[in-house]
Amino acid sequence: RDSASKTLSIMPPKSSSSGTTEPPQAPWTQRDRDGSWSSWGSWGACSSSCGSGFKTATRTCTDPEPLGHGKECTGDSQKSHDCDAGPCPVDGRWSRYGQWTRCSRQCSGGVYSRTRTCTNPEPTNGGADCEGDPIQESTCNNEPCPDLYPVDSGC
Repeated sequence: RDSASKTLSIMPPKSSSSGTTEPPQAPWTQRDRDGSWSSWGSWGACSSSCGSGFKTATRTCTDPEPLGHGKECTGDSQKSHDCDAGPCPVDGRWSRYGQWTRCSRQCSGGVYSRTRTCTNPEPTNGGADCEGDPIQESTCNNEPCPDLYPVDSGC
């Protein structure tokens, strides 16, 4: 027998678990198989904790995976759609102070004040309240009151 004439043996057909017979394969070649997509996974969480965002779902080229010279899956492995996570919180901010009030006393120290409101904007959807005091006070007319009835000097 010379080395150029080798016999080629083909393996007998195999039965699969489903009862179908697979075609014979040469023992030295890998079977080629095209890939196919798995089912889509479930939608993920919205990408935003409030307002507009998007959700994604993915799939893989593993049902089955491509084998040998089989083709990769075509198409997208990910899909997305818009989602709305509800209104965003709005923190409150102070308005400008209003006008000063009149001094509470004409002499010997009085107080005047002005106010502001937490409405620029008002807190909504769980937003934080304004920090600080809504009233600003200051002293006024600190001079002593004149002595209307001077102490008798004994004259």
